[in-house]
Amino acid sequence: MHSLKYHITTAKKNGVTKDEMVEMLTQIAFYAGW
Repeated sequence: MHSLKYHITTAKKNGVTKDEMVEMLTQIAFYAGW
């Protein structure tokens, strides 16, 4: 989970919004078979 936290923090610093992160994680969950 440390890696995920790092990437989320970096994304926020680069201007990614919460809504964009939710959309991205939803897509990843479907592709990963969750």
